[in-house]
Amino acid sequence: MKLTNIAAPLSTTKAQTLVLFATQEGKAVGCDAKNTGINKGLELIHKAHADGRLKAGAKEAVFFRSCDADGFSHVLVVGLGAKEKINEEVLRVGAAVAVKALTKEKVTTAAFCVQSIRRLTKNAVESGRAIAEGVLLGKYKYSELKTKKKDENEPANDYELAEIFLALDDKSASKLFGSGVDIGTILSEATNFARDLGNAPGNYLTPTILADRAQTAAKGLPIKFQALGKKEIEGLKMGCLLGVNAGSEQEPKFIIMEYFGGKKSDDPIIFVGKGLTFDSGGISIKPSAAMEEMKFDMCGGAAVIGAILAVARLKIKVNMVVLVPSTENMPSGAAVKPGDVLVAMNGKTVEVNNTDAEGRLILADALSYACAKYKPAAIVDAATLTGACVVALGNVYAGFFCKDPKFLKKIQSASQLSGERIWQLPLVDEYVEDMKGTYADLSNIGSAKGGGSSQGAAFLSQFVNEGITWAHFDIAGSAWHTGNRYAYNSDKGASGSAVRMFAQLAIDFNE
Repeated sequence: MKLTNIAAPLSTTKAQTLVLFATQEGKAVGCDAKNTGINKGLELIHKAHADGRLKAGAKEAVFFRSCDADGFSHVLVVGLGAKEKINEEVLRVGAAVAVKALTKEKVTTAAFCVQSIRRLTKNAVESGRAIAEGVLLGKYKYSELKTKKKDENEPANDYELAEIFLALDDKSASKLFGSGVDIGTILSEATNFARDLGNAPGNYLTPTILADRAQTAAKGLPIKFQALGKKEIEGLKMGCLLGVNAGSEQEPKFIIMEYFGGKKSDDPIIFVGKGLTFDSGGISIKPSAAMEEMKFDMCGGAAVIGAILAVARLKIKVNMVVLVPSTENMPSGAAVKPGDVLVAMNGKTVEVNNTDAEGRLILADALSYACAKYKPAAIVDAATLTGACVVALGNVYAGFFCKDPKFLKKIQSASQLSGERIWQLPLVDEYVEDMKGTYADLSNIGSAKGGGSSQGAAFLSQFVNEGITWAHFDIAGSAWHTGNRYAYNSDKGASGSAVRMFAQLAIDFNE
């Protein structure tokens, strides 16, 4: 689908359907479309409100078919809720509601009346970004493995939504709005790429295929790419990654992506993502119910890959490195056993008391590599790490841990701008004590009951050198099946959690 921003009257678009955004203003309904020639469209809104058919509530959509209003065959009115509560996230949701309603009504072309939203928020650039994200994220559908038409020359679906025009008859305002649309488009495409990776089943996304797809996506961008294989990983003495991989027939990969868009003197911000392309639990095997969802266990890796692709396309002046340790976790005669001891890259020994707590093991080696290879300005890691985080926060928030006050503010700002909701969880010395081993330096599961997310973070903290700013994101709840919370996410499948937030964090990092 094509998204086109134009500085021209709505009437010039020749679109099939007009989309208006309405707000609740006390007991009345409002829609700023003055001097746009959309007179009948406004009449439809006010009449529908008077009849009780339209309340302009958040996520409300009312479709007027074959009404021949102001040169458009149809009119779609999308409610945004109370005017005083509108922000960029409300616009993002509203745009997604619009695109889903248009798809349901089999509309092929539509024109958004940008005038009806331009004064609802203060920042035209951020408004444009939010609208683009809502449309492109809301329109996403994973169909790579659906059976294709036998005749590739057949015309496309006559009822496919092909183009949306974002029309505003004000050149200066449209230019600002359009720059936001461009940013939102890049961020959305990176997020949708991460979704594609997450949605791919394990036999279509092995560690090798993940590396190949990341490399292909980085072609043409100023990103240096490497994918280390098993022999190179052995040379780095990444005993934890190798231990998790031992039960799999698939070769592990350690993906390294470097983007140096900042000053040579600037230390890089490093993003580490868990790349478990399938997690059976290993010898501590998972229950069979919903085990197919463990293809999503690489969503942390997908998030950081998507983020660096977006940052490179936006040409941000920052130095950024992405590290993704990738493997399967499978049971076999060669698999690591409960009670086995592994030696991490930094020399620390780890008792594997539950082979299903494998994500922290592969991240341990990646964090050790980040500290040894680079001089990080900060390290951020992302993982679908613990079921405990899902219990605590459900699929509404991602949990995160950060002790650095300045970095914490940057994280919270990136969360707010991207609309990706996060909740800070505690990390104190007691949780570190829980992770001490009996026969080795550490255990990969906690000795105390409860606090699983904090214990996982405490384990990872032991592989980040003292003095390095670090944040850990547990996206176990927000990585898939979140469409019941966010209109721009799919009901089922990967959400692309954290891509836009991490890109924003990199954008803001040197400010």
